[in-house]
Amino acid sequence: MELNEKNVEGVFDLIRPQLSSDGGGINLCKIVDNEIFVKFTGSCIGCPYRSTTLKEAIENNLTKFLKSPNGRPICVKVLESDN
Repeated sequence: MELNEKNVEGVFDLIRPQLSSDGGGINLCKIVDNEIFVKFTGSCIGCPYRSTTLKEAIENNLTKFLKSPNGRPICVKVLESDN
């Protein structure tokens, strides 16, 4: 599938139940080329497993289902809550 807001949100919808079961969540902020900018919410903000969740659940699923327009690997960047 194409890398766009609708498809990224669709992939996030697969992950959100797992995050919300621990009191957390994720929001899409913007997409620039192959970079996806997100914000964690709730208990995900200070979670010590956040980097593991980012790599194993979020990036892996995005890469599995979506293709970037320029052929470069999809990269997820976390924006802190004040950005």
